[in-house]
Amino acid sequence: MEELYFQRRIPAKIHHETDRRGTGEKECPGCPNETDLADSQILRARYRETANNAFDVERMINRLQTVGAWLQRADSILQEMQSLAVAADAEGDDAALQGRAEALQAENIRTTGIIRENWTGSQLFAGYPCPVDGDWSIKLRTAAESIINPEKRETVKEAVAEGMNALRHWKDRIAQAGGEAEALLTELRSHVENIRSTESSIRASDVAVGETQQAKYTILTQLGTAVLAQANAMPVKVLDLVNTQKT
Repeated sequence: MEELYFQRRIPAKIHHETDRRGTGEKECPGCPNETDLADSQILRARYRETANNAFDVERMINRLQTVGAWLQRADSILQEMQSLAVAADAEGDDAALQGRAEALQAENIRTTGIIRENWTGSQLFAGYPCPVDGDWSIKLRTAAESIINPEKRETVKEAVAEGMNALRHWKDRIAQAGGEAEALLTELRSHVENIRSTESSIRASDVAVGETQQAKYTILTQLGTAVLAQANAMPVKVLDLVNTQKT
């Protein structure tokens, strides 16, 4: 089964970044040049990058869940149409059946429209035909008329069966992609926390080094002041000694 855009592209990029951090590699084709950056700056840049990746994956999960939910709704409508067609075989032309068929037809048209909008509006499904754009979907646009017509009822049953197979195929694929996305998001959030912890430790170390340097400079300044004071006092002592000898 060929992978979706999400399954092909996103993990490859993020896993490349993860592997690069693990090996300590500083540069790679297409990666920012980090040679002249301090460790804390590198970590902050990677933190932002990883957090952005996590945000992108979270949005993808939301889109997958939205499409999956509407596919489930469309599948439920087809199941109801199937039951209605079976009931029509037994009961014949019935006003209640026709009313229910018309309501299901309208709901099916609305649902497939929402699925199509979400499908074509996302790169997640780039290059893949929308599952509700098949011949079965076109046939079901007149499902209400066909269900109550014995000569067309079999066509509805065939279209419903074809549609249910198509929808369930994509529901399974989207569920699989969603599971992979959830695992990837967990991994990214773990990386974010690890980077944040490491960056915090480096920052604390930098502060400690800065305080040590400041203490060193303070001691050197005090020492220099003391030596200077002694040097300035020497001429005065010599003059006092000379004056004492004269008297």
